[in-house]
Amino acid sequence: MIQFLNSQKSVLSSIANGNPSTKLKVVGVAGTRGKTITAHMLYHILKSSGLNVGYISTLGYSAEPLKYERDTYANVIDSVELNKLLAHMHKGGMTHAVVEVNSSGLRKRNFDGITFDSGILTNIFFDRPDDYETWEEYAQTKIDFLSKVREGGLVVFNNHSADVSNWIISEANRIKNSIYSYWIDMSKLGNIRHSINDVSFEFEKEPYTLPTIGTANIFNAAQAAKLAQIYVPQHIIPSSLGTFDPPKGRMEVVQKHPFSVVVDYAYTPDMLEDALMYLHLIKPYNSRIITVLGSSGDQHKDRRRIASAAAKYSNLVLLAAEDPRSERVSDINTELHLRAQPNRAILVERVGSQEEYSWINKDNLRLKIERVWDNRDIPFVAFDAEDYTSRLNAIDYAIKFAKPGDIVFVTGKGDEDTLSFAHVDYEWNDAEAVRQALLGKVS
Repeated sequence: MIQFLNSQKSVLSSIANGNPSTKLKVVGVAGTRGKTITAHMLYHILKSSGLNVGYISTLGYSAEPLKYERDTYANVIDSVELNKLLAHMHKGGMTHAVVEVNSSGLRKRNFDGITFDSGILTNIFFDRPDDYETWEEYAQTKIDFLSKVREGGLVVFNNHSADVSNWIISEANRIKNSIYSYWIDMSKLGNIRHSINDVSFEFEKEPYTLPTIGTANIFNAAQAAKLAQIYVPQHIIPSSLGTFDPPKGRMEVVQKHPFSVVVDYAYTPDMLEDALMYLHLIKPYNSRIITVLGSSGDQHKDRRRIASAAAKYSNLVLLAAEDPRSERVSDINTELHLRAQPNRAILVERVGSQEEYSWINKDNLRLKIERVWDNRDIPFVAFDAEDYTSRLNAIDYAIKFAKPGDIVFVTGKGDEDTLSFAHVDYEWNDAEAVRQALLGKVS
């Protein structure tokens, strides 16, 4: 009943605003991972070509002269606000809109009444076990996006898994067989090169260089490029993506030399494993990966397998607060270490407070870590302070510990601007904390 009422509300809000999605070329970007950056890539291509285009994503919206930036915006936007924004875009002379389509919005029927001109489905992974009992239930929510694409519209898919791709094909045929599809896979990509500065590749015989890092971004860019071809000349797309400014907190390189520091949003085991495997591709020989991470409180505890992935692909793991909410940081860190023990994780030290961190002998701590390395084990250090200094000190120690060529990887928060402890939200940003540590302003 609730979903029916939400659907009616969405349809009525579209009608009340003059059905704005039928007056714009609305492009939807759905999927589990990569939809935010893919949506921004597509928006950048269209805008660079001279089109009057707006966007609505988890980083906010741009419907000039209106602009709003907030990391969680699209997770809470409802159908009324969505249609108002699209109507504002149309009245302001915009012809196109790029809209990130998340599963919570689909589940709440917020996109009912929206007609998408075309779309991208980046992938389907089961990353939200808190909200869904099975992968199939989650995937069905995602695939509902296809029913909202107009007849004859193009949808670009990522052929990342044969089983998932076959499931998508069967479900797409059941839902609606009048859309056109294009599948991106490795056979369509070539000459891939990685570095800490950028990634380069060929797609449809055109060379691309992206000022961002990550294997996933190659597929994200290829999907955005393919869809953009129906709106802009193909030859301008590579140069447009060459000037793309990646969203903050998504494999964001904060420093490149003498050691690298990367801030990311990976908060699940699979996401972290993909990110760390990529960093192994680009790190110098004999350098090390130092990972700072935690796990959210009051969430599905299976996500705490993330520590096992960290131990598998990191040389040093620093456990820190990541929105512990009603749980204690020390309890979460203990569980994370236990999850990682099968991968030879050894807990070297626990730091209980900011005061303790200020007087701890950091040279002695380094020696303890190096002794663990001598035994071919993976050292863990737990920062247990019950406030933001847990994460601040972990980042600071990672910076102090790193040597030339190393990669410090800070993940789990991305560009989020708070850390949540019980009933208190602290202002927080990982990249800014990194900058403060690099300047020596922590301790």
